[in-house]
Amino acid sequence: MKSFLIFLSFVSVLLNFGCKKAKEAVIETKTVTKEYTKGVAEVPGKARVVTELASLRQAINMYKAQNEKYPESLSDLPVKVKDINEYEYDSGKGKVKSKHYPNL
Repeated sequence: MKSFLIFLSFVSVLLNFGCKKAKEAVIETKTVTKEYTKGVAEVPGKARVVTELASLRQAINMYKAQNEKYPESLSDLPVKVKDINEYEYDSGKGKVKSKHYPNL
């Protein structure tokens, strides 16, 4: 009987140790998953910005060719974008860039 109680105590300690490790693994998995999905969710937004920048830059060049000057603002262009406030425009140089992705 005494050896059975020692065995139960030993099993209890192992289970407790295993449960702590399992909880830590679950927490780590949730953290990794959250970071991964954050990056994945960002991709469609970046793809949209890349596409819109290409359209804006082409429209700026066409405007300059037709009017011999750069447009005063992006709203002078016949291009629809989801959020015009996403972009910074320098009318003196005809340069446009994204606020969130300035290296594009």
